[in-house]
Amino acid sequence: MNKLRENNLLAVMGLMFITVLWGGGFPATDVALVYYTPFQILSVRFLIGTIFMLCITRTLSFSLHETIWGIALGTCLFFSFALQTIGLQYTTPSKNAFILSLNVIIVPFLAYLFERRKLTKINILTACMSILGVTILSWSKTSLLGYGDLLTLFSAMLFAMQIYLTSIAVKKYSVHNLNFIQMFTSFLLSVIFTFFYGGFTLDIHPTGFIGILYLGILSTGICYVLQNLCLKYVIASEAAIILSMEAVFGTVFSILFVGDKFNLRILYGAAIIFTAVLISSISGQEEIKNN
Repeated sequence: MNKLRENNLLAVMGLMFITVLWGGGFPATDVALVYYTPFQILSVRFLIGTIFMLCITRTLSFSLHETIWGIALGTCLFFSFALQTIGLQYTTPSKNAFILSLNVIIVPFLAYLFERRKLTKINILTACMSILGVTILSWSKTSLLGYGDLLTLFSAMLFAMQIYLTSIAVKKYSVHNLNFIQMFTSFLLSVIFTFFYGGFTLDIHPTGFIGILYLGILSTGICYVLQNLCLKYVIASEAAIILSMEAVFGTVFSILFVGDKFNLRILYGAAIIFTAVLISSISGQEEIKNN
């Protein structure tokens, strides 16, 4: 039991470190979008991620089921990041970050849908709080959700699915193999979409390319290896709660580095979502202790 709690604590700390790196990814993406198209960014990002995974993968021998799981994870990952990156062209980095954190309310419902895992009162309460928070965050005189906000919401749904599937796959198959297949699948999809939407460019813009390198090496390569290792010791719903903290760091970094505006309405919406995160995180820790 003590070993389980120790592993869980280390995993939680690892996931928190990931949220810091992912938080920096929002302003990095915003800067890269000034010079490159969304699919160009994703192509380079996932190419770097694939090379990173290839360097740490012990073997390129994969079972059929391992390959299928890796492709499923890579497909969810690609479309999640594609919608997030495109959405960032039509909304602010801070709003993009907080709406993306709505995966916190989706993962428990996926667990209920596919495994009939019981939904708690805390799940329902934090779900309602998150919905209220994102409503306040995204409200405008013309619409409830802007185009960029809506794309980000769909991204959150796919990201929740990716977390849920990952939490299952890492308990059955090699983390390194899954990561390589996932990244390679995302890279191939990025290249295909790049050909259809804008094509490639040979122009290197230092500022934009530094942003892409950050996304490829830190936000993708390091984070996804660490995430899959941590998900061995943290349940999917708790992991989603912790990872949603990237919205806080994303907002802070966006204000500091890209001059994102942060008014009272955004503050109120963010505060509600942040409170929901804390409540759910505490609840998740209690669930671990009681098992």
